[in-house]
Amino acid sequence: MFKFKDFNPAAIARLVNPPRRQLSLMQMQSDMQILEHFKIPRRAVAFTPTARPFLGQIRWKDDEFQFHCRDGTRQIRNKQRLIISFTLDGIEHYTQIETKLIYPTYFLLGALPLRYHQRFNIQAPIWIHPVSYDDETAFITGEIMIRRTQRHAVAMTGVHYFVHEQIVKDSGQQVTDYLLANSEIQIGHLVEISQGGCSITTNRDAESIFKATRMLYLNTTLDDGRRVGNINCFIAVRKLQTQARTLVLRCSFLESLPLAIDQLRNGVRLYEIRFDEAAKFILNGLAGDTTGTLQTHLPYGDNQLHIKWARGTETTHTLTINSRTSSTFRISPDKGLVLDQDLKKSS
Repeated sequence: MFKFKDFNPAAIARLVNPPRRQLSLMQMQSDMQILEHFKIPRRAVAFTPTARPFLGQIRWKDDEFQFHCRDGTRQIRNKQRLIISFTLDGIEHYTQIETKLIYPTYFLLGALPLRYHQRFNIQAPIWIHPVSYDDETAFITGEIMIRRTQRHAVAMTGVHYFVHEQIVKDSGQQVTDYLLANSEIQIGHLVEISQGGCSITTNRDAESIFKATRMLYLNTTLDDGRRVGNINCFIAVRKLQTQARTLVLRCSFLESLPLAIDQLRNGVRLYEIRFDEAAKFILNGLAGDTTGTLQTHLPYGDNQLHIKWARGTETTHTLTINSRTSSTFRISPDKGLVLDQDLKKSS
């Protein structure tokens, strides 16, 4: 049984709809007004993605920021990443930190390591699923939970996941991939990635779609130098930028990735789908038409293909992609899906 963690709704709310101003720990340590303010202990709340928020006070003492926990520090781990929220001059602020030293009643605030922020260039196709307002609200209220499992394989599909986040309903009785529940998909490119976030480019024509959402679900396949696997996870949109015909999305992960980011490269392969006759199709939620052969990138996992053939009949197929999958598929309105290895056997 693989270990999993359920994200806390309050932490998701802070990431999706953050307070008015974000500060780094370095900014706090160099701002005399803030240092003077925290010479007296001030109320604050600490959030972690997978546990309940806990109350406490921040204090600046002995050239360190201390967080004094109302209920002690038994639930705090060393080098744990937290979001600290506090009010200054009537404005809510927050900072992301890593616990530094832990004492029975308080811990010291430490800066996030450089690798958390350092972004590396990458070029990988990515499938983006906008999260609806109703679903976003359900995540924040806890009506629907988000569950993360790391570094595991699904026997049914043969897919390895570096990170696999799913939605949980009915008190854990129903666990599904969000991409199977949402068909409004956009294609983009992952162009930068760090442990804490990523940058995505997509067609500017989709700007209205992304302006209407603060959360996305991404699906892509990457190679870390040792194996090829998927990252299927939710991200919070921080900023939208337009560049000529391109839309750039600056995003944060709900929790940092457990990967050596500098080793990652594109793992999405190009596949050929041969149609026996002209057809209109919807592949992973995206519509198109063909008169014979389609070449397209596909991520690992189940890819849904619905076809309306020229003769008027309709068929639906699941293209399951993993490291052993052939690069060619053939689809017939009569015989259905035929894999490349089956074609070779019959020839």
